[in-house]
Amino acid sequence: MQALIIGGLFGAIGGMIYVLPSSTQPDSMGRSLTFFCYTALLIGGAATIFGPVLGALIFFGCRIGIKYTASAYIPDSVMNAQQTEQFSYIVVGVALMLIVIFRPQGILGNKRELRFDV
Repeated sequence: MQALIIGGLFGAIGGMIYVLPSSTQPDSMGRSLTFFCYTALLIGGAATIFGPVLGALIFFGCRIGIKYTASAYIPDSVMNAQQTEQFSYIVVGVALMLIVIFRPQGILGNKRELRFDV
């Protein structure tokens, strides 16, 4: 019960910090934000404390790096800014599939998390 209360407290604080610089609308919490949060969680490892933090750093760092690298080195005649954004989504989706296939417990996860206790 304490874990749920502490988790809810951190979620509420995160929501307040998210809304402070601007406002929020029902459309701002759409499918893409949910997908990004789940991807960061799965990359780092869901059963660890620092796994989601590491997953978020890796996820958003790679996504921003892909966008800026593609916009700097690929000419606009081949891929414009909107297509670069779509390309970053594709790379993130492929990375998510590879993580789930080859390392389902995440980067900081442990193999024991996947065992069933019978």
